[in-house]
Amino acid sequence: MAAAPYISAKHSKYTHAGYTGLFNFLDYSVAVFPCGVIGDKDVDVRRVDEPPELNGVDKATREEYDPNEIHGMPVGLQFIGRKLQEEKVLAMVGRVLEAVNAT
Repeated sequence: MAAAPYISAKHSKYTHAGYTGLFNFLDYSVAVFPCGVIGDKDVDVRRVDEPPELNGVDKATREEYDPNEIHGMPVGLQFIGRKLQEEKVLAMVGRVLEAVNAT
């Protein structure tokens, strides 16, 4: 699962690896995981009052977005910790999953 601040891209359309790749390069402890929430085409609809596009990446992301295609897909989160703190990052992931599953 790729980490991004927007809905998952279609296969071979994901062209930016700045979120996970940067922290891998810096040797930080990182976990990317599905958090138990799924996309819902009835909730995650296109806004009629969307603000202007910020840049070309924003434009491409909006053009790719289709609520029907994300329906049922997992929403992912990324936790970043300091170097050699893998156990703490995994513990945080566990706590989030416990909280999500308790609701």
